[in-house]
Amino acid sequence: LIVFLAVTAQRWVLWPTLHTQHDRLAALLPLNIGIALLFLHYYLACTTDPGQVPAQWEPPASLLQQLPQDTLHTLLRHCKTCSVYKPPRTHHCRYCQRCVLKMDHHCPWINNCVGHNNYPHFLRFIITAQLTCTYALWLFTQHASSILFRYSWMATALLVRSVCFLIDSVLLVLVVFCLSLLIVYHVYCLSKGQTTLEASERANVQRRVRQGYPLIEFPFVDGFYGNWVRVMGRNPLLWLWP
Repeated sequence: LIVFLAVTAQRWVLWPTLHTQHDRLAALLPLNIGIALLFLHYYLACTTDPGQVPAQWEPPASLLQQLPQDTLHTLLRHCKTCSVYKPPRTHHCRYCQRCVLKMDHHCPWINNCVGHNNYPHFLRFIITAQLTCTYALWLFTQHASSILFRYSWMATALLVRSVCFLIDSVLLVLVVFCLSLLIVYHVYCLSKGQTTLEASERANVQRRVRQGYPLIEFPFVDGFYGNWVRVMGRNPLLWLWP
């Protein structure tokens, strides 16, 4: 989808509409920089290991000594499939067939789990994709009349350009809308210091509290800014840089 939009939008829609080298450079250079960053973040999200439980990891001895021996197996998180203890925020992925540290979700678009190591790349990917598609859509609106109605010496060329413009416009609107919803949700989760899985689990916790169970404070919160720094790094200017 990304390749299709990048090629058709530039080759058959924008390039014939922009007649001078200056116009083409001014319009298409930012677009191609966005596309390059988009592919870079996508590659890193796909290829970066999301994080796995270290070999032979066990809960700290101090914690084991504090717990009654007859309740260890019920209080400690243990993966029956992998036969390992699970550190906090770790979940087993049935698609990857292993436990993933700070697992957020399994993403079919990157064919990989989103976890501790590649969550920043995933977030940069969807933000860069949304910004790039929004910019492309803005270019389309700026040159819509020229794309659709400017006289062409070859009717076939005008028809191809118009069809590509309409298809790309619909796809760009859908992509921008869906990515905007996804980004808003992940910004909310990151600001709360929680993953997608933990957000769903919190709903169950709130239901249990209403049933009379004691409320347990979520321990992985450093405040709004602290939550972002923990994931994206200390310098906000570099949050979109890999």
